[in-house]
Amino acid sequence: MKNVKYIILGVLFSVIVTGCEKNDTSSEVPSTISDIRYESLPGAIKLEWTQQEPVTYEYIKITYFDHLKKKDMMRMASKYSDTIQIPGTREKYGTYTFSLQPFSKNGTPGEKLEIEAKSGPAPVTIEILDKKQIRLKAENLFTDAQEPSEGPIKDLIDGDPNTFFHAAWSVDMGPMPHYIVVKLDKKIDAFSFSYVTRNNAGAGNHPKRMNIYLSNHFDPENYDTSDLLLVDSLEDLPNGASQNFDSQNYFENIDEEYEYIWFEVLETHGGTSYFALAELSIFGLELDIVDPEAPE
Repeated sequence: MKNVKYIILGVLFSVIVTGCEKNDTSSEVPSTISDIRYESLPGAIKLEWTQQEPVTYEYIKITYFDHLKKKDMMRMASKYSDTIQIPGTREKYGTYTFSLQPFSKNGTPGEKLEIEAKSGPAPVTIEILDKKQIRLKAENLFTDAQEPSEGPIKDLIDGDPNTFFHAAWSVDMGPMPHYIVVKLDKKIDAFSFSYVTRNNAGAGNHPKRMNIYLSNHFDPENYDTSDLLLVDSLEDLPNGASQNFDSQNYFENIDEEYEYIWFEVLETHGGTSYFALAELSIFGLELDIVDPEAPE
């Protein structure tokens, strides 16, 4: 009777072992991938591939030479992914060669495939290192519509928010727009500005819309903006007494240095044909520009 039990147990063990061996695919050669392609991205390369069904690999090993780190690199993609993005690449290095190889769960390698790819240019980065207020001179301030009875333009830079510049209201200087133009002692290619509205709560002459221009020429007899560089068009500017406005930092799309900054007031909150401001400040920016694609 004992012999019968041993025989039965042996048969069951053999069946279990045989069944496990049939279901154990860890030692099989992994399935392959095909149709490897790439997309050039800014400072990166995206690799894509097609999985061959059924997918029996566990991961894909991607190897390549990193020109920045000057060494061979390896990245992994799981069986659940058919794409990977490689960061830190550069257009200036030309062609990158990538090797892609599937592996089974126990490390059995599959077919290795290669693709040559090119990176898109890495973007330029700009950091503001310093921001300094520019000293303005009264004789370098201009307007097409000075009010003769009050608010001389020099009061824009006297440091006193209780004084103000006022565009003409007692004489007809025509409809909007009206202008303030500032001549700088030193040309700039990066700047910001701020202003303070007049301290009069009942006034409707606070600027509502304004254009900002740059130029290297200016004729006090002709306020023509047709060939100027438009830097910004501002909407819904502050309304109310003694309100502060701080502009953004301007340097993008400014490809040369400029001597004049124009403030073109298009509309006031009260719909008047004149405007007023208490203070105006301009700031020069020191930039650190890093171009990853520059020659080494």
